[in-house]
Amino acid sequence: MPSPHVDDYGTPFTLTIYDYSNTVLDLSNSLTRQIIFIDPDNSKTITTGSFVTDGTDGKITYTAASGLLNAAGDWGIQGKIVFANGSWSTEVQGFKVLANE
Repeated sequence: MPSPHVDDYGTPFTLTIYDYSNTVLDLSNSLTRQIIFIDPDNSKTITTGSFVTDGTDGKITYTAASGLLNAAGDWGIQGKIVFANGSWSTEVQGFKVLANE
């Protein structure tokens, strides 16, 4: 995916969630699906992730709203999934938001 720019919106962010054995996790019975954005100042924005299909493929997505990508620099993105028997978070993945010219 090309890097988004400051103030871009409508950009989809999709995560595939894996279990500890590196197998795609079936999310169809999850209660909560979050995608957490961590900006260059380490501030967090928690969004609600949606299934890409029916959740069995382990994929969740969020389309960036206006105002989310408000700073150039190194960002992080993390998934958090809640099931009836527990809550798990993914490792933080990095991406860049580019300045506008």
